[in-house]
Amino acid sequence: MGFTVSVIAITKGGSRLAAKLASGLARHSIDVEVYTPPRFGPVQDPSVACHTFEEPLRDLVGRLTGRPRTKQRGLVFIMATGAVVRLMAPFLVDKATDPAVVVVDETGRWAISLLSGHLGGANELAYIVAQSIGAQAVITTASDVRGLLAFDVLARQQGWTIEPLEGIRTVQAALLNGETVSVYSELDVNRLRCLLEHQGYDLNGLDLFPLGKGLTMAPNCPSVFITSRIMNTPPGSPALLLRPRNLVVGVGCRRGVSQDGILQAINTALEVAGRSVSGVKALATVDFRAEEPGIKGAAEMLGVPVKAASRQAIDEAEREGRFKASAVVRHKVGVGGVSEPSALLGGEQTRLILPKTVVPGVRGVTVAIAIEEGGF
Repeated sequence: MGFTVSVIAITKGGSRLAAKLASGLARHSIDVEVYTPPRFGPVQDPSVACHTFEEPLRDLVGRLTGRPRTKQRGLVFIMATGAVVRLMAPFLVDKATDPAVVVVDETGRWAISLLSGHLGGANELAYIVAQSIGAQAVITTASDVRGLLAFDVLARQQGWTIEPLEGIRTVQAALLNGETVSVYSELDVNRLRCLLEHQGYDLNGLDLFPLGKGLTMAPNCPSVFITSRIMNTPPGSPALLLRPRNLVVGVGCRRGVSQDGILQAINTALEVAGRSVSGVKALATVDFRAEEPGIKGAAEMLGVPVKAASRQAIDEAEREGRFKASAVVRHKVGVGGVSEPSALLGGEQTRLILPKTVVPGVRGVTVAIAIEEGGF
């Protein structure tokens, strides 16, 4: 699930329940830590990190919510719901960054998804908490109780970026109000339909279409686009963009090219290809350039890994005719190409959408872009 969960209890009974809950969450491969007052703890469980706290509870909550976010954060409070609302209120920012918050009563009867049910994953966490202690999960988000698709949940599960975030509210409201929402997918529509049906969603009100070239969107029609393409939507249109990370950017460079130069080349190449930077899944290059500081720095700025293509794999791709080899490049670096074969080899079921490109004003860098066509 990718969660780091902090369980907080303030009473003797709550501390006992926290121990049981922590063991259950650990069995779901969730990183768990437990916080209890000194007189009731620490919880003795070798599978979880157990702490006692003497600071004011509000300070503890502020410290936990203010941590750098490397994973999804979850807070499980074993106490009254009203108290949790007051504790969390000063630390809330927005639905994109707020932690998942679940509240459990001291008897372990209810597991209430209180905050960030969709994007934060609190609904899913509430079900796991309930399963771990034999409680009943309490979910109040409208799409869930009606079995409708929640686009922010789909995006979180698939690792897609949402643009703009406020578009979720508009499109989701249309679906809840019985309006038809058109979904245009660059990924395989049949596989998308199977995925949604397998997860038990009611597809009534959804029209699924493949995203073809030259598509024009009707004004005021709530629409969702699953694509890494740059879409020219009408101003103020109720459109939601879900960005799958399906682009591999191949980079060839001389030694010593700066991070800024490589980023400039990548951004320009994406603009030429008509693709969003949110769709970038990885940078790729030949193995003897994978540790180049400029490439590693650019990948870090984009939040993506660097994939290294071996010379043997590049030679094999050349023999298969997957890219057009260059005698000049072979003479300089020992392989028939870098940016194109690296992009193709950096993903699965890839094809080039931008061949090797030299960006004006950026010396010593070539960029190619491949797209993964495997879908989900």
